[in-house]
Amino acid sequence: MPFNLFFIDHYKELIDKDIQIIWQTGINQFYEINNLINHSNIIIKPFIKDIQTPYSCSDLVISRAGAMAIEELKKFSKAMILIPYPNSANNHQKFNALELSGNNAAKLIDQKNIHTDLLNTIFELLNNDSERKEMAENANKLYNPESLNLIIKSIKEWVHV
Repeated sequence: MPFNLFFIDHYKELIDKDIQIIWQTGINQFYEINNLINHSNIIIKPFIKDIQTPYSCSDLVISRAGAMAIEELKKFSKAMILIPYPNSANNHQKFNALELSGNNAAKLIDQKNIHTDLLNTIFELLNNDSERKEMAENANKLYNPESLNLIIKSIKEWVHV
């Protein structure tokens, strides 16, 4: 919801700079947002199953900081702005984002600061090709091709399968 509110409030500022937005709204708000916003620079989807396509054509990705999303972004060498879900178990998303931001592989913005910090951070990164490239390279250096298997193994151990 905070992502959707941010983009509802600021999409005009982004498209005025000729920025294309691929916006995954979630199913609950998709119809409302899709009916509210209609612009050729905005692709609105409730869920993106084939995520590699939008990742491949994106210069910058704004995402939560869940383990799977981060591993996908690292694999695709994407510059990213991470906004950890503040109610994640043991605040794990914040720790995930801190690891990447500490390695200059992502920018971290706390959810409470979306409306004050996100727009400027987007513009700063989109106007700095070398910083985005460095972040993307650093993200890819952190990618572990075995991450999915490690996550599955950890889940199995946790549920005693």
